[in-house]
Amino acid sequence: MIDCLQELVRGAISKTIRNCAKYPETLWLADAPDGIVRRAVDADPRILVVKHRPPKEAPRLPTILLGRVSAEAAATAGPQPPGLIDDAPRVRQVIDDQAGVEESQLALDSGSSEERKAYESWAGKWVRWSQEELAAEPQRRLHQQLYRMAKKIEQDSDTFEVVLAVGLLQLGAERPSARVRRHIVTAPVTLTIEPASINVTVSLVPEHPGRLEDTDFLSESDGYTSELLGVVRSAVEDVPFHPLSDRAAQAVRSWAQRAFGVDSVLPFDPTGQHPDLTAEPQVRSLHLAPALILREHSQRSVLGFYESIARALKRPGAQAPLGLAQLLYDLEPEHRTAWGSRHGSVPPALGPDPLFPMITNAAQRDVLDRLQRDTSVVVQGPPGTGKTHTISNLIAALLADGKRVLVTSAKSQALKVLRDQLPSALQHVRDPKRSVAGRELRPEPVAGSLGAPERDNEPRPAPTAH
Repeated sequence: MIDCLQELVRGAISKTIRNCAKYPETLWLADAPDGIVRRAVDADPRILVVKHRPPKEAPRLPTILLGRVSAEAAATAGPQPPGLIDDAPRVRQVIDDQAGVEESQLALDSGSSEERKAYESWAGKWVRWSQEELAAEPQRRLHQQLYRMAKKIEQDSDTFEVVLAVGLLQLGAERPSARVRRHIVTAPVTLTIEPASINVTVSLVPEHPGRLEDTDFLSESDGYTSELLGVVRSAVEDVPFHPLSDRAAQAVRSWAQRAFGVDSVLPFDPTGQHPDLTAEPQVRSLHLAPALILREHSQRSVLGFYESIARALKRPGAQAPLGLAQLLYDLEPEHRTAWGSRHGSVPPALGPDPLFPMITNAAQRDVLDRLQRDTSVVVQGPPGTGKTHTISNLIAALLADGKRVLVTSAKSQALKVLRDQLPSALQHVRDPKRSVAGRELRPEPVAGSLGAPERDNEPRPAPTAH
């Protein structure tokens, strides 16, 4: 079955992307405000923590200046405050007679003393407001882009992912379609929106290796060879990988020295700059150029997962996981509980006195009791019969018993409903060993999960505990 799935994925691999401009979103870290990008720090997977800074309202125009100052200009930050509008014929005559004198100053001089005093007071406040708004604009734009990316992932995580990429390869060619402008190394990241503050946090997945993607888009026709890249691939894919570390920069530099043979070394730029091939269409170079990229999930990486599963299943003495076996065989409860256990049976999911924080009725207690004697339970019922309530009780009891819980659903709305029904203390629980934004109990559908069919947008009722 796994071999068949491999072939299905292999046949679905879409056209190769050779230019990062074709991705839906690319956020270059070199363009972020100074000091906001976190470099490699031990035990801290956060890359960016961007605060939400909503626009502040401009100082209100005094009543005496209404009609004398453009309301639109007064509400827009800029280098200089808007001047007074010359709406008096006598002022027009003064301006005509005094060529070269600033129009706004003449209008101000010709106004009443009350107008001059009100304008000067308002303009001072406006300048301070404008300076703060202009200073906040780069971070505001960054927050808007990250927020947009985070919402896209939240709504369509089955299709899209965000990665932190380094090693921007640029291979020029006469034909634009033959040019390459794409990163060679990526690592997955999570984007989390803090509900109260709307701050956005970008974090690496802890202890996760990187991925060397050169074979996805390069071939011998580009002059590429993988013959000398074994050591680089190991440095990226065999150990936890931080794309902003010195080790990552060294791996990218080593790739530049090996990927095109021993007699051809690409110039390597270790800075964050990201020049465009349109300026130098024949250039061949490699730049560290870290960037956050929103893109569709790579079918090649999915293919890699199936290949690794197939290798594991073909090892001598290997046994398929229970969830995979149940896709092919109708197993009785005694076979399920004994599956893969050296002791003949698996222990109950919960202890003898499980902690259920919410009230349960007889039907719900029966579901919980059956999970003590079996590895899975299918619960079906119309809306309002307590399925989500039962799952909430079960999650709380498993967490109280020291278990880890995975809840999956084909739709994120079902997970939002479930999270809202959990006790408030559990709605944003984080694993202390994996202190990464995005590890809290938040809606993140997992494609291809095993469990009971979804009914009426309810989450699947059998979380995996281990």
